[in-house]
Order: sequence, then structure tokens, then C-alpha cells
Amino acid sequence: GVIAALAGIIFPPFIAIILLANILKDAVNYPIVQEAFWGIRISVIILIIVTIKDLWKKSVNSTFSYTLFFAVTLILLLLPISPAIIIILSALSALAIDYIKRRKNA
Repeated sequence: GVIAALAGIIFPPFIAIILLANILKDAVNYPIVQEAFWGIRISVIILIIVTIKDLWKKSVNSTFSYTLFFAVTLILLLLPISPAIIIILSALSALAIDYIKRRKNA
């Protein structure tokens, strides 16, 4: 049952993406399609900015989070390190700080 449910969830979007990619592969050279993608890029940029603004209000609210934000930004801009590694290290450092705070209060 689990396998059938997973197949029902995974395969329809997978097949739709494959079909859409095959259609767009040929259509990408048309000027109207290129203009549509330009509009889509603008929309995606706006959505990312709005998401960052919302996450900033909820997440960056302490000295530690400000320090972590600026440290991660500098590391990503200056060093050739994978963002995935930075995300994992950031999460681990936040968990460690939370653990230390809880032990101090207990």
C-alpha cells in the first residue's frame, strides 16, 4: 500500500515535468516564450524577496541570529563552500546554542 501511495504521489508530477521539458525544449527558441520566461524570472525574484522578508521577521531576532546571518553571508560570498554544508553547520550551531541555553536555565 505504501509503495502504491508513493508511486501515485511521485510519478504523475515526474511524468508531467518530463513531458513539459520535451515541449519546452523545442519552444524555447521562440521570442514569445523567451519573453514569458523573462516575466517568470521577475515573478520568482519578487517571491524570493517577499519570502526572505517574512523569514527575516520571524528568524533574525537575537544577537546570535544576527551574528550567524552575517557570518554565513560572508562565508558564502568569500569562500567556495557548498551552501548545503553551511546550512547544516548553521542548524547544528543553532541547536548547540539552544541546548546550552536550556542547560543554563535548568
